[in-house]
Amino acid sequence: MKSSQPKALSLRQNIFWNTAGSAIYLGCQWLITILVVRLSASGFTNSGLLTLAMANTNIFYSIAIFNMRAYQVSDVLDKYKTHTYIQIRLFTSAVSLVMCAVYAALAFSSETFSCIVLYMCFKVTEAVIDIIQGVDQRAARMDISGKSMAVRGVGTAAAFAAVIALTDSLNLAIIAMTLVSLLVMACYDIPQAGKFGRLWGPADVPAMGHLLLECLPMGIASALSSSITAIPRNFLDAAYGSEILGIYGAISVPTVIVQVAATYIFNPMLSIYAEHYCLRKKREFLRLFGQTLLAIALLSAAALAAAALLQEPLLPLILGEDIRPYIYLFIPMLVCTILNAAVWFLTNLLIVIRDFRTYFAGTVLAVALSWAVGRFAVEAWSMQGVNATLFAVYAAEIVIFAAALAVRLKKQFSTSRKEPSDT
Repeated sequence: MKSSQPKALSLRQNIFWNTAGSAIYLGCQWLITILVVRLSASGFTNSGLLTLAMANTNIFYSIAIFNMRAYQVSDVLDKYKTHTYIQIRLFTSAVSLVMCAVYAALAFSSETFSCIVLYMCFKVTEAVIDIIQGVDQRAARMDISGKSMAVRGVGTAAAFAAVIALTDSLNLAIIAMTLVSLLVMACYDIPQAGKFGRLWGPADVPAMGHLLLECLPMGIASALSSSITAIPRNFLDAAYGSEILGIYGAISVPTVIVQVAATYIFNPMLSIYAEHYCLRKKREFLRLFGQTLLAIALLSAAALAAAALLQEPLLPLILGEDIRPYIYLFIPMLVCTILNAAVWFLTNLLIVIRDFRTYFAGTVLAVALSWAVGRFAVEAWSMQGVNATLFAVYAAEIVIFAAALAVRLKKQFSTSRKEPSDT
């Protein structure tokens, strides 16, 4: 007897739930960066430590996720089974954790090492939940992942606040966050995703090996991409110290809301992009592309307008009066974040059309540019040098990826069959 599955939601409903849940989760993650300043006796020193942990674990988090979520949800031909994706994610997560620990042991003091490794454990739970929620997305049930993100966001922020207020220990606060995340995954994400099919099964080693090899270029590119931000921040930390890095990190966190909000717009559409591309539906693909760009542009314009009006009263209110001399950094940070959102959109489309070569080559060039520009810009302009570096890198990536995408789409749609809707 065929088991019934929960009914799929519309695209609009999926975007709503994904946006709502992700916004709550991201807002709570941002709140954590404020709480570490407000509730910790160490103030900006602990904030700098947390910022350093976030920046450096992002590199290894990219190895953990291997950018496979976009591949998974755009696998419209069901080339690989669900449990193969999950098994690969568990494997890459374990590898990333070991690599992070080795890197932190070699590069940082014991205090920074423990903070980075513990935060990486938290990121690993995010990575596993991410691939499980890919099952929800394939089933057009992003309300499940939205609810999970909302609960995890509130739960991790509350646990962090309680522990750091009681113990003044950043490490214990990160452990508390990780335990909450694991609890939600075990009690909600896994049972809900299990309604859409088998999550676990015997390891298909040949399939796992083939999938890993196929995704290796984008996995490496994803890891390298995360280092683009970490490189100039590490230069800043080395030249000016953890307190200055903490100030930069505290101001920059709100800007990430725009970047992630943009992904809320296009992530639920990736499966649709893949279907239009595979079926050579040129008109539908380009219409969706235009609508996505318009939505990102409107979001960016609204964010810039709000920042111009509200940065002066809100940032000192949230972060304290000590932050007032550095408010001038906020809008340049926001511009860089908007450019990064565009990069994310283009790289996800490159994954959808399986152009891993361009993604890899463009990212390698961007990392080299980040190191070359950041080395001098940070020394010359301090925190503003980080912004200048990121602006140059993201602008270069946009040009490269957009050009490659245009060439591939022209080739794909030049042999397009005439759709009934075109007659």
